[in-house]
Amino acid sequence: KVSCLLHKSVTFGAKAYRNLLNKEDVGTRIFNTDVRLLPTSQDIMMLDQKMNQAIASNPQFAMFIDTFKIIRIAKEDVKLAEEYYRISMKKMIETQMPDVLITIGSVIKGETQHFEFVCEGVTQGIKDLNLKYDVPVIFCVLTDNNEQQSIDRSGGVHGNKGTEAAIAAIKMAFLRQQANLGYQFQNEKLLLANQMLIDEGKLKLKE
Repeated sequence: KVSCLLHKSVTFGAKAYRNLLNKEDVGTRIFNTDVRLLPTSQDIMMLDQKMNQAIASNPQFAMFIDTFKIIRIAKEDVKLAEEYYRISMKKMIETQMPDVLITIGSVIKGETQHFEFVCEGVTQGIKDLNLKYDVPVIFCVLTDNNEQQSIDRSGGVHGNKGTEAAIAAIKMAFLRQQANLGYQFQNEKLLLANQMLIDEGKLKLKE
């Protein structure tokens, strides 16, 4: 009903607007209605939890983000608020300039679809960070059906995903370092043999 009333209102306004101006001035203009629902309290709460978790894991992030401003924006437009959140994250990354970042976490499936939303959001977020910034972001978030599966992948029967992520981080930090410094291999044999020498003194890692 609300949508129909809005449509009639805009249609009437468009006709009145055309009567006020010459027909040729508005003949090519298109009038339409775009009905948008305000974000739900759950959408705002999920964004608030994301910010609190980011600050809890990295207290320095609080210096780069205005949580009250983002929540005010989220009450009107959650996507715009999330963009402000990403801008704040970008400012922190550019200021600290680590060689590599590792996102470590564990999401265990429950009875609702919240599991799918969180996993998709984390995956897309890390992908966006890798596309937008020069600093590699390593994905190390376990998405398991139960707690035992997480334990098995955290030093259990299926190895340690944290160790694997750390190895990947070192390799990516090395490659980024060499690309930035214009590193030259000592000779062609090292390149052909795929052997790389890491200068540990220049390598900086932050968890």
